Amino acid sequence: MRKLTYHEFLAFLLIYAAYADQEFVIEEKETILEKIKHDDFLKMKRYYQTLNDKEQLDVILENKSHYLPTKKQIEKSLNDVKEVFLADHKFLPIEQCYYIFLNKFLLN
Repeated sequence: MRKLTYHEFLAFLLIYAAYADQEFVIEEKETILEKIKHDDFLKMKRYYQTLNDKEQLDVILENKSHYLPTKKQIEKSLNDVKEVFLADHKFLPIEQCYYIFLNKFLLN
C-alpha cells in the first residue's frame, strides 16, 4: 500500500463511501469536490479502482490512525461520509450499513 497525504486519504474514504451502492453519481462527485482538490480526487479514484474490497479497507485502516487520531476528527470524517451518502437525497439501506460499519471501523 502507498502512503497517502491527508487530502488523498479523505478523498479515498469519500470515494469508498460513494461506491457503497455500486453507483457513483454526479451529486456524490460534486460533494466530494467541495472538500477535495480535483487532482487528488482523480488520483484517488484511479487508485481506488485498482484495488479489491479488502485492499480498499486496508488503505483506510493503514491511514486512519495517522489522519484520524481523535474522536473529533473521526466524527468530522463520518459527517463528510454522510454528506456523500445524502448527496443524491437518498440514504439507501446499503449506505446506512456502510455508515454503521465505518463508524465502528474508524472508532476502533
